[in-house]
Amino acid sequence: MPRNLSQTARDAANAVESGEVFLWLVRFYNPDIQDIRVVNNNEPVTSNGEMFNAYAFNIVMANQDAQQPKLKITLDNVDQSLIDEIRSLDTPMRADLQLVLFSQPDVVEIEYRNLVLRTVSYNAQSISGTLAVNEIFSARFPAHQVDSSQYSGVF
Repeated sequence: MPRNLSQTARDAANAVESGEVFLWLVRFYNPDIQDIRVVNNNEPVTSNGEMFNAYAFNIVMANQDAQQPKLKITLDNVDQSLIDEIRSLDTPMRADLQLVLFSQPDVVEIEYRNLVLRTVSYNAQSISGTLAVNEIFSARFPAHQVDSSQYSGVF
């Protein structure tokens, strides 16, 4: 599926050298906590009226196989406030990702919404996890199997 990038983004991607910088804006959210907004930059960025705090992280495409595509995210764990938030949750944290240019942060070039943060691991230096789409089509349906051992009154 082709992507509709702005002319500035296409020129920057195709140029041998460019002064443009691509930034990932990430919003982590869960009903139990306040949204966490970070940008892979050394200073905060405001995009579409939302402030994203500077945070060191890296996003790469995970290996592709027969499953849905996944992204691997690795964040610095310098102050450990993010891992404290993750550990406090009973349900998985979700994330929205947006790729923007530093020169035009209000223009979203690429967007991934409603990703689920799974397989989180951490140490004193970093937090790693997998961001994937919610795989509703691979979920078992119906959720329970009706048989005589579990529902003896039915038979």
